Amino acid sequence: MKKLHLVRHADAEHAGAAISDHSRKLTLIGRQRADSLAQNLIRQQVTPDIIITSDAVRAIQTAEILAKAFAFKSELIRENKIYSATDAQLLDYFMMIEPQYASLLLVGHNPTLSQFAAAHLHEMSRSMPPASAVGLVYDIDGWHEIAANHCQLLYYE
Repeated sequence: MKKLHLVRHADAEHAGAAISDHSRKLTLIGRQRADSLAQNLIRQQVTPDIIITSDAVRAIQTAEILAKAFAFKSELIRENKIYSATDAQLLDYFMMIEPQYASLLLVGHNPTLSQFAAAHLHEMSRSMPPASAVGLVYDIDGWHEIAANHCQLLYYE
């Protein structure tokens, strides 16, 4: 059994000429919403073994807020591939995760996260707003087996 927690980063500054999309930081409201999401995930009994985040600033900041709330002791894994991945590339990435991790939390971006969730859950057809999460559980022994036909919804926050 493997659990996958997909988290869309919280609200960020608007992109503009002075700031690149990759460098956008969380707004005050974004920080508050990330903290609120963390509390909701704790109520859902989310306890990740590994946290992987896009290397975009807003995703890293969201992951740090979640990790602090979870009292997560390990290092966050910052992965450039997550920033611009398609849902198929994300699936390939998950297939390479070591099998000892039973619960994986990924902080990333839309449209990829929503597309991945929709491909694995027929009842998930809406776009994930900022500071939202979808929990998926797979009846598999290793991440290399991850597939939609092994998936069930745990929660949608």
